[in-house]
Amino acid sequence: MASERDGMMILRAFLENLRPRQWTKNLVLYAGVIFAQRLNETACVTRATLGTLVFCLASGAVYVFNDVA
Repeated sequence: MASERDGMMILRAFLENLRPRQWTKNLVLYAGVIFAQRLNETACVTRATLGTLVFCLASGAVYVFNDVA
């Protein structure tokens, strides 16, 4: 029972180190889709969404790397 709680604490600490509050900056990738008036095009929205996810994961990895270093 204690090891499960410890695992959850470690997971929570790891997720906090990814700094998800900072990810809102990555939403700027949707600006191109919005200003090009292509919100109704699935391919454009999908690419912006995937780009946002990749940027979030990359920035989170850099935050963790810097914390470890």
